[in-house]
Amino acid sequence: MSVYDSVRADIREFLAANYEIELDALSPDATLEGSGFDSLGLLGIATLLENKYGLKFDTRSMFRVQTFQDLIEIVKAKCTELA
Repeated sequence: MSVYDSVRADIREFLAANYEIELDALSPDATLEGSGFDSLGLLGIATLLENKYGLKFDTRSMFRVQTFQDLIEIVKAKCTELA
């Protein structure tokens, strides 16, 4: 399993446990706000991924995330930096 796959699985677990959101059931352009996901959730994901994988997220870039696809893209970019 790649780092990205592991990170995606952790995001999926976080969303399901804390927001009852199934990542795979969302369309890529589904908005965070429209799905009940908030800025605290983004910070929670950023903290989880930093603690577990050492991924560091710029706060400004995280707050520009509007859709779940934006979130996936920023995570992909960070995982690529680790590779």
